[in-house]
This record gives sequence, C-alpha cells and structure tokens, in this order.
Amino acid sequence: MKEIIHTMFYKASLDKMTKGISIFISVFFLFIIVFTSVLFSSEKDPVHTHSSFTTILLGFSLTASFIISWLFHPVGYEVTQGAIVIKRPANKVTINKQGIESVRLLEKSETAGTIRSFASGGLFGYFGKFNGPLGKMTWYVTNKNNMVLLKMRDGKIYVVSPDDTSTFIKEFGKQGN
Repeated sequence: MKEIIHTMFYKASLDKMTKGISIFISVFFLFIIVFTSVLFSSEKDPVHTHSSFTTILLGFSLTASFIISWLFHPVGYEVTQGAIVIKRPANKVTINKQGIESVRLLEKSETAGTIRSFASGGLFGYFGKFNGPLGKMTWYVTNKNNMVLLKMRDGKIYVVSPDDTSTFIKEFGKQGN
C-alpha cells in the first residue's frame, strides 16, 4: 500500500502597510534614478564626469537592493509531513518539523521594541534577522496581522505569516507556548 503524503500550501499575502511601503519605495527609487539621470545628463563638461559615475552607481545600488528584496521575500509556506518550506522567488528555506517545540500566534504587542539587525523592514515584507523582547528571531513575514511563532527545541525562533493562521497552527497539533 502506498503512503499518502500530506502537503498543504499557505499563501503569504502582503498586508496594507507592506503594500504601501513597497509601492512607496518602488516609486521613490524610480524617481531618484530618473531625477539623477536627467539632472546629470545635461552636464556635459569634464568637471561633472563624476556625476555620471555617481548616477550609475546610485541607480545600480537602488536597483540591486530592490531586486534582492524581491528575490528573498516569502510568497508562501508549504507544510509537508516532515518540514515547513518557506517559498521565495530565489530559493526556499526548510525548517525541520522534528525540531519544533511549539507553534502559536504571535501578538503584535509581543514584537514591540523589536529591531532589525539584518533584514528587510517592509519592502515586500519583513524578513531576515530581528532582535526583540523574545530574543533573536528570523522572520519570514508579509502580514504583521497574521504572525505565527515557531519556537525550536534548539532555542531558535522563526516567525511566519500564513494567510490562514488557524489551519496552519492546527497542522502541528501543538498549540501553546
């Protein structure tokens, strides 16, 4: 008899704040690139040759940070028999279910005072390394209203934000702290 492998996919939609931040930053980056290109393209004398280099460097830096943020933002979570797979355009992150101690909703109030140490803070989501009252955490969040805390047996903490938090948590059969 063939074993049935249970896999569930949970979408990770952007909340209104994240959409707003992403749109604002996208337009702002585009404005800066176009503005500096137009401003410095009219200056043809040799004294302003560094301006063209500055424009290219600025445009490259902004474009690179935009693309990198998009490539590593979470688009969904796949829960398989043995793992949680965080789907991203560039690659995936796998968290072994065996290592999970608890799964529970994370209230916004519990993240008060949390700071980014190496993370995206709103462009396509909140993902990367964060430090806060709960300690060091790795976030893969697109919606701060749907945060789920995954506490690992080794002390690591992951935060995800599936659209359907209640079904996601029930997948583990271990709600609580």
